Amino acid sequence: MVSVIIPVYNVLPYLKESLDSVINQTYKNLEIIIVDDGSTDGSASVCDSYKTDSRVKVIHQENKGLSGARNAGLELATGEYIAFLDSDDAFLLNMIQTMVEGIERSKADIAVCGFDIVYSKMNMTESRFFKKRGFRIEKEETLSKDEAVIYLTRKVKTCVWNKLYRKELWDNLRFPEGRVFEDVWVLPDLLDKINRVHLISESLILYRQRPGSITSTVNEKIIEDKINSRKNLEEYINKYTFEEKENCYGLYEDITRQLTVCYSELFHIKGKNEYTESLKKELIEKWDFFDGKTIQKKSLITHFIFMHMTSFLYPSIVMFRILKRIF
Repeated sequence: MVSVIIPVYNVLPYLKESLDSVINQTYKNLEIIIVDDGSTDGSASVCDSYKTDSRVKVIHQENKGLSGARNAGLELATGEYIAFLDSDDAFLLNMIQTMVEGIERSKADIAVCGFDIVYSKMNMTESRFFKKRGFRIEKEETLSKDEAVIYLTRKVKTCVWNKLYRKELWDNLRFPEGRVFEDVWVLPDLLDKINRVHLISESLILYRQRPGSITSTVNEKIIEDKINSRKNLEEYINKYTFEEKENCYGLYEDITRQLTVCYSELFHIKGKNEYTESLKKELIEKWDFFDGKTIQKKSLITHFIFMHMTSFLYPSIVMFRILKRIF
């Protein structure tokens, strides 16, 4: 059985599509745990309407944030496998079945699939007008622990919702409450427990980008949490012993670029102060590490703007995000 944990907070326009995508899965042996995290927009009653399905369990709690809602679901979960779905996103109907078959075939601890990013307030599965930019897995394969550490700590692969987990990975492990980017915070603890990870070469999730979501919001608290979560991940990598250390240059490159973007956002909000100046010096040292090494074109551009046109970095990032939605 697979336990699917769905935190819900004020997502009324998107909720039914999300829940239906789980209810109608081709894989039927499900425990569907819906955690209403103190919604005030009518989402709670929509959650309750799904209790007519015997597989559905609904929890209503005061608002504790995404981590607190996921943790409440983990406390209740009894399935052999765990999956997470955010309540404005949707699974393709064969998602669970494909992931279960992959994890059992490979005897892995985690299965990972691709996803499409959807810029739409409309029904994601029916709209013809959304733009799709997503994460792709080129081929199906099973990774060793070393390979998985490098793979899962890069780019968007840190998210928890495009994966299927063996339940024992979550024994004595919970999301940190009071922090955003909780996926990144919990990843090192998950990596300590795994032996292998299986990659599924299909995009099986529709991930909605919308105004007001954490990933589209910029404020000081969110930026600083993002910075600290990346630094925590970097500390884990620094302690991890790879047989071939050069394999993780790309990983350090991604973290450095992400931190540089965070710096630009924080500088835009707070301007020059002791913290931003300290972060800038740290980033200069990080970029110096890549002198003479081959890095991605987007990293070269980010580094150049950061070093020579710092005040232009934030506007250029905003423009890049807008262009991604258009083209």
